[in-house]
Amino acid sequence: MSNSETYIVHLYSQERNKKIRLDFSSQKVASELIDLLKLSDYNIYQFILGENRYSMTESQLNEMENKYELLKRQKKSLFGLCKKTILDLLILPKSGFYFPYKFGNYLYLFTKKLIVPADFESWINIEFPNRFEDFDKVFAGLNSDPINLLDNEDYFIITNYDYQTEFGIIGKSKTIDLILDTFRKAEIKDFEEKIY
Repeated sequence: MSNSETYIVHLYSQERNKKIRLDFSSQKVASELIDLLKLSDYNIYQFILGENRYSMTESQLNEMENKYELLKRQKKSLFGLCKKTILDLLILPKSGFYFPYKFGNYLYLFTKKLIVPADFESWINIEFPNRFEDFDKVFAGLNSDPINLLDNEDYFIITNYDYQTEFGIIGKSKTIDLILDTFRKAEIKDFEEKIY
C-alpha cells in the first residue's frame, strides 16, 4: 500500500450561498479519487491546458488509443506585443484513463451527454476566457459569478495549480449532495467537513 495522502476538496453549489471544505487522508491516488467521484451514468471529459501537456505526448495518447481533440487559442505575450497559438487538449471519455498530471490546473467535466468538442470549446471560451487565471479564481472561490454548465446535470472538477491533492468541485446542489454522500461513505481517514 502507498502512504496516506492528505486531501482538501472544496464543494461549490450553483444555487446555495455556501461552500463546503473537506479535509481527509486516503491511500488512494488523486486519479482514484476522481474516479470515485464519477456518479453513475456519467462520462469524463478531461481538459488539459496547452502549458500542462508535457506529461504525455500526442503519440503516447495515440498508442494508448485515447481519442482527443486539439483546441486552438491565441495567447498574448506578457506585454501584449505579439500572440502565439496554444493547443489545449480535450480528451474524450475512456474508462480508467487519466492524463498523468504533475502541476497545473486540470478540468474534468462529468456529463451524461455526448459533448461535441466545438460546443465544449464555445463553453470554455465563455466561462473561462483567461483559462489559468479564471480556473484559479473559480477554484479559490473568489469568483462570485455563477458558472453556466453545458447541461444542468453536469459538474466539474478543477485541480489546484500547485497541489494536485486539492480539488474544487462545482455543480448543482443535488449533484453536490450526491458527491458529499460519496465522500462520507468512502474509506477515508481523518474526515472533516466545514461549511463556510
